[in-house]
Amino acid sequence: MPEPPFQNVPPQPPRLTDWLAGLRPPWAASRRDATLTRTLYLHAGGPKAGSSALQAFLAINAEGLAKQGVSYRLGRVVDRDDEITSGNAERFYGLFHAGKATDAVCAETIEGYFDGTNTAICSSEMLASLDAKSWRRIRDACLRQGIRPAVLFFVRDVAPYLRSSYHQAIKRAGYHDSFEAFLSTAEYGHVSSLRTLRSVFRGDELHVLHFDSVKSHLVESFLDAIGLGDAGLEAGKGSQPVNRGLTIEEELLLREANQLAGDAYSQSISDSILYAFPNRNVAAGIPESQLGMIETRHGADVRWINATFFEGRPVLAISAAEAVGERTVSAELMADTARHLLTWAIREMQASDERALQFLISRINVQAAPPSSALDENVPSDFDPVRYLVLNLDVLRNGWNAFDHYYTHGRAEGRRYRDR
Repeated sequence: MPEPPFQNVPPQPPRLTDWLAGLRPPWAASRRDATLTRTLYLHAGGPKAGSSALQAFLAINAEGLAKQGVSYRLGRVVDRDDEITSGNAERFYGLFHAGKATDAVCAETIEGYFDGTNTAICSSEMLASLDAKSWRRIRDACLRQGIRPAVLFFVRDVAPYLRSSYHQAIKRAGYHDSFEAFLSTAEYGHVSSLRTLRSVFRGDELHVLHFDSVKSHLVESFLDAIGLGDAGLEAGKGSQPVNRGLTIEEELLLREANQLAGDAYSQSISDSILYAFPNRNVAAGIPESQLGMIETRHGADVRWINATFFEGRPVLAISAAEAVGERTVSAELMADTARHLLTWAIREMQASDERALQFLISRINVQAAPPSSALDENVPSDFDPVRYLVLNLDVLRNGWNAFDHYYTHGRAEGRRYRDR
């Protein structure tokens, strides 16, 4: 595999670790690099920057990648190119989240990404939330195993990132308040992730790309970043829109549903809409007043990222000029979406009835079973346990065995066990 084209990363300000490294013999760094015979690409998102689309592509094209000497494994099977997935690093992240990522476990998990190849990809936007201690453990484990860590991070303009995060809260967490209310507390997560990564990885180990500049050819940009730009992979295969944002009509209807039901159905409803209408155009208009709020809170973050990763050029922005403005509601799209929600609701009620029936049958089968011990004469010979449960729903609801309840309580209370 060719070395990744990370040369566009600008020189970084000196850090204490760099200064200490200068105290070593001049050949020390090159000797260490010469021992790194494998590469692990750690794609850490960022969140809301095309990760789902990239991961669907990687999963569908895993066999083609393997033929090019790149392993993408340990992720779940993806059958559809618009399927929402968390990549193949969910378990890895879970180990850190649960405090179980010891050095040995970390080394074993990293080794698991390789399948007889010298190059592997570990991808999940969940990695973006790891702290510096966790990232340092990953980096150190890679170096001990002769593996070169190469972090890939797509950074997104602030306003589109916040709008996408807002939609995600509606789709997954039952959020129902306005975008302006959301802005008052929302954080620009990319800057905190990049500050953490910058504190751990060398400049040539951290590659930051501007999502908004490459989103129209996201897969090709990713392949270029890992040195596979000319490998002949079909970038179009598995590059359908995945987990897209919401139109204004969808946003309004989902907020209404969330206000009524909380997060009980937000994911089910939103997934149904996204799969039914994958190619709807999501207008990005944001009023000037809201852009002013975002500039006030996050302008300094934009300047730091541009200075640190893009040589001071104004690559990252609060928002592209074309994203400014109000969004208008289409009566036709509103009606189409409402009809789809009505269809979903009817199907959900039918499915709910079936689930409830199956649950009731399973409960009765358990609670109507006779006890293992011999029955006392206080339980009549014509005792019908199923009918007892139906006639005494509190017994069924509380999980009592019909025989036991009648023997200990029902007989004394004069409970019915058959129709009169």
